[in-house]
Amino acid sequence: GGYLLEQDGQPVDGGTTATVVALLQGHLLVVANVGDSDCLLGGKLEDGSIGFEQLCADHSPMSVDEYIRVAQLTVEMGDDWEPAIFAYDADDETHEIFSVSPDGVVAVDAEMAAKLDELGIGYKTARQDRPTALFVPESDAYGQQKLGMTRSLGDFYMHHHGACAEPAVSCIDLFDIVEQLERVTLVVATDGLWDLWTYKDVLAYPLMTEPPVSVPSLLSPMMDLIELTRSEGCEMFGEHADNITAIAVSFDSIRP
Repeated sequence: GGYLLEQDGQPVDGGTTATVVALLQGHLLVVANVGDSDCLLGGKLEDGSIGFEQLCADHSPMSVDEYIRVAQLTVEMGDDWEPAIFAYDADDETHEIFSVSPDGVVAVDAEMAAKLDELGIGYKTARQDRPTALFVPESDAYGQQKLGMTRSLGDFYMHHHGACAEPAVSCIDLFDIVEQLERVTLVVATDGLWDLWTYKDVLAYPLMTEPPVSVPSLLSPMMDLIELTRSEGCEMFGEHADNITAIAVSFDSIRP
């Protein structure tokens, strides 16, 4: 263990996300994720429509489970410890996402959510997700810190305030999936792709190829999607457009 250090001896303050997929025994799909690089498993239903399942856990500041996880750290960290604030990412002041009822129930603050358009806090994705972040207020030693997810690799300062690197893990038996869907396809990608599309829009690209699926026939539509995403992202965000990494895998030939 330890920290990666800058030339001046200070720890590097940065991090990344990770989603790892492994195929075991030819049909058990294991997915582990830290952060917001999402993973979809989908295919065609009997009526020709697209069915899918999102395989990554929600490690965004909109997650009630993550809010509770961080709040519970107070017991072991002590009274002097300050958890990160779960808030909408606005430029002016802090607008917290959650409220806690007198009996301890955590929920999205409905009153605050109703004011978001008025406050100029729009949507950051095609699925109408609001921009959110973990915030740590400015201190004598550090300026205000923020992180757009609740789990990451690195980000040592935010980890001190509740973010963590523990992955969420799920296991799916593809033998069960191929009984429900045809053209079973996995797409793993960074948020540079997911932010601009609905999940079904993404899956429509690899599923447009006709079986039998080959590497070239799968690659071509995915390249078209990435180029379109890159172009749309540059138009919408200019020099702040996110980078894109994506992998598509066909499991069309897997059968019990």
